[in-house]
Amino acid sequence: MAHTNVKNTGVFKPGQAGGIRRFPLGTLLPVKPSDAMPSIPGWNSRIGGCDETGLTMSMKRDQEKKKDWNGDKVRGLQTGKDDTAKFVLIEPKSPEAKKMMFGDGNVEVTAATALHGTLIDVRSNSDMLEHASYVVDTIDGNDKVRTRFPDAQVAETGDIIYQSKDWQVYEVTLDLFPDLAGNTWYETTELDDKLVETTVIVSLGGTAATGGSFDFTVGANDATIAYNSSNAAFQTAVAALPGVTAAVVTGSAGGPWTVKVTTAGVPSISVDGTNLAPTGATVSVAPAP
Repeated sequence: MAHTNVKNTGVFKPGQAGGIRRFPLGTLLPVKPSDAMPSIPGWNSRIGGCDETGLTMSMKRDQEKKKDWNGDKVRGLQTGKDDTAKFVLIEPKSPEAKKMMFGDGNVEVTAATALHGTLIDVRSNSDMLEHASYVVDTIDGNDKVRTRFPDAQVAETGDIIYQSKDWQVYEVTLDLFPDLAGNTWYETTELDDKLVETTVIVSLGGTAATGGSFDFTVGANDATIAYNSSNAAFQTAVAALPGVTAAVVTGSAGGPWTVKVTTAGVPSISVDGTNLAPTGATVSVAPAP
């Protein structure tokens, strides 16, 4: 059985800047996790923190089973698909959380004065709650995930408790509706493998080399380079290394060589001249100026 690639496992949390944000329906939502959030005058998108249960996405496909004369199942007809998102807000004193729970038009905020603190008035009635657009940002180490709901509406809410032995929370279930493309939600993952260009100078030293080779190592992978290697041969050997996306080598045969490698993330680069001849011949590597 193949071993698990641990880099593909995921444990997601909001981090310092993540969490759930709510926007007016139809807002053009940012796609990449590194894209900035929309800035809408007079609108606060932050609805507050969630409890440790985080975000739960549910996807239910309804099917009708068809059977033949023998009673054997022969077809499955999809009759519907229902997507929901569930979370628990832990900031019930947030006006934005209350607007999501009760409706934007049912929450009024009066600024603090010398006579009273900030007033947050809420009305609970049978008005339909607004559809809205949502963005959820999470991280796993340096990997980032952005989940987007183009059209969502609060469908279910939990009990609101007032007691001394537990805190008050807002349990929320969103119904997710398809956008014009027929999609109910989107997810974009940005891995921490951004391509990086690193340039170094490789030089022979000590006793003049007359034979042998040296190892040029990128990460954990070695390329064997002849002491009098041409630029092209050096470049071909480095470009073939696992993890090297591109390589460019300039200079003269026998060095010094200027080596530029493109890798996912900053690599460790080293050289080893043990196999150079005669004894006393050395090789060194240094960052390009």
